[in-house]
Amino acid sequence: MTQAQILPFPIAKRAEFVAKQAAYAASLRRESGEAYIRRQIDTQREVMHRRGIAPALAEREAKSLENAIRAALWRLMFGGMSHEQA
Repeated sequence: MTQAQILPFPIAKRAEFVAKQAAYAASLRRESGEAYIRRQIDTQREVMHRRGIAPALAEREAKSLENAIRAALWRLMFGGMSHEQA
């Protein structure tokens, strides 16, 4: 029998969270926006650790979340999209 692996940040559920974080970071000065993104990623990583997610999986998912937020931020800043489209 194959074991299922639970993904901490399923793509279907994180789109709104990602867009919200990117929009808020975009409203801040560059240094403050960077610090905000780092805090959000660190917070999510800690939540995964507390929930017993394997460290390697937690790190992979935290990096995936960071990449998604940064991609949405890039689209907001340079792609001409509104935060609802990010």
